[in-house]
Amino acid sequence: MPAGFLDERRRGARLAVRADYAQRFCDWGLRARGGEPFEASELHGRRPLATVRGSAGQVLVRRFRHGGLFAPVTGDRFLDRARPFRELALAERLRALGIATPAVVAARARRCLPFGWRLELFTLRVEGARDLAACLDERRERRLTDAEWRALVRRAGDLVGRAHAAGFVHADLHPKNILEAPDGTLMLLDLDGSRFVDALDDAARTANLERLWRWVARDHARTVSRADRWRFLTTWEAAGGSNARAAWLAVEARFRRNAALHRAGRRLQGR
Repeated sequence: MPAGFLDERRRGARLAVRADYAQRFCDWGLRARGGEPFEASELHGRRPLATVRGSAGQVLVRRFRHGGLFAPVTGDRFLDRARPFRELALAERLRALGIATPAVVAARARRCLPFGWRLELFTLRVEGARDLAACLDERRERRLTDAEWRALVRRAGDLVGRAHAAGFVHADLHPKNILEAPDGTLMLLDLDGSRFVDALDDAARTANLERLWRWVARDHARTVSRADRWRFLTTWEAAGGSNARAAWLAVEARFRRNAALHRAGRRLQGR
């Protein structure tokens, strides 16, 4: 557990909360065992987020849920109760390295009979922020100027490049998991399953970049020009990535190789 967090453990439940939020959680009635009502939020990940509103700002509650073909079976029950606590630790480490991500103030795991655990992460809302998918929509609709768009592409390349230089691999890198704050800062979201490695090799970088490009190409292949890709990759290289040209050739090759498999997967999931 990172420094500055209090760890409350009860039979069948665990809550880790940032020390400066511990009293607020008590005031809000939030405990390790749960059971408190949350307000609905207009924001969503795999499903709508919940929220807790207080004088110090809005806390978003993300309830972990499985994705993929087996989601209807497994739902929101997990065998690994440590997942939200690992994500909390990842967020703290990224922030310490100067790589922006919304502040995590608590993580919780609660036993769910007859098996498994329900998991939650509590994060401070970044007011006025929008994700990169919304920015892509705005660009397609010509609501972003050329200068605004070029600056955004470069900031995205810098963010991913600095993450790769730090040895960080995002498990689900796509536009909805990159958030733009009102001051222009880009942040990484949803760190579940992500990891730090001692030495990030070219294959891992390629896989991460190809995942991002796959999501962009699905809906915005015409929005993102060849010049945009080059802006992203050259900024990525300058921030600590590898050779931009070699990286793009590897991404293209991987994208073509896996295209049929990914199309089949989307059809099976009804996308």
